[in-house]
Amino acid sequence: MEILGGDMEEFQCSMKVPVVRFGKSEEFWALVVVSNQKIYFLEITGVCRGPPCDWLQQGDSYVITSLTHLHLGLQQQCLYLGFEPSEAAYTLLTRNSQYSTSFSQLILDTLTDLPQRYRNSLQYSPQEEVTENHRLWHLLHNSLGVDGRPGFCYILAFFMREDASSGEAAEPCANAEPLTRNKASPAVLAQGATEAAPVSLLLTRTHMYLLEETHQWLHVAPPAGEDETQELPKQVTVKEKQKISSISSVHVFTRAPQHLRIRIYNETQLKESAWLLWTEDPAIPKDIIEWLRIPWESEYHIQFNQVSHDTLETYVPCR
Repeated sequence: MEILGGDMEEFQCSMKVPVVRFGKSEEFWALVVVSNQKIYFLEITGVCRGPPCDWLQQGDSYVITSLTHLHLGLQQQCLYLGFEPSEAAYTLLTRNSQYSTSFSQLILDTLTDLPQRYRNSLQYSPQEEVTENHRLWHLLHNSLGVDGRPGFCYILAFFMREDASSGEAAEPCANAEPLTRNKASPAVLAQGATEAAPVSLLLTRTHMYLLEETHQWLHVAPPAGEDETQELPKQVTVKEKQKISSISSVHVFTRAPQHLRIRIYNETQLKESAWLLWTEDPAIPKDIIEWLRIPWESEYHIQFNQVSHDTLETYVPCR
């Protein structure tokens, strides 16, 4: 399958990653290929085995000089690429800060051979600021750090709920389809996330939020004269909110390091449920636990209840 066809065109880097294109609601697996002349978005249509023509489909491509915006998303959980024309915008859902940072740097390195005037015109930002116009401002405006520490933790993850009534993992989200397709990596799927739904996990000093986001991103405002009453789809929906103080225990797994279970006690119903979470970064579950531990122990003045298991099979479901 021929991809690079330009005169003196040379491969620079690539990444297999779930992608959302502006104007299209669904994530799709893509191989994003960067050469010294173009950036290609090749859709992955099947198992990556055998000749690439069997599982790769030609998609959009842009000359590299049409890249006008390169931004790391909130807490480096994704990467935004914006091109000319104005509606050519992509969100690369790496769900891993290291992948986002590394790939953005590889793109920047590729651009070093371009004329200085172009490099000066590229808008690049290494972090996403939370300002009054930010999609999460209504949740975070009272939680922004003022003492040098971040006031929140934001993670793109996969989620299922476990209810005490069934003792088994329930629907991925309220009103979601029972068999939610996701774009988790093979490693995450092997740790039990096959039916989990993609979510954003937002942690403040007092609460935990499960969010559904469209990940639609556009790097420029609509041209003057367009219908200003036409609104974008709602970007964020709060699916569930829980107090950190309602946590009864957290569970980690030696043989499933990308998986975490947060058990929550409902004082009204006198029963437990659990948030089952999977992350693409194996270090994130420990980060989540540490974030939750500090305010929980400050309130109860006892040790945070963290339970370690060897395998998923040794975990006893909520009763």
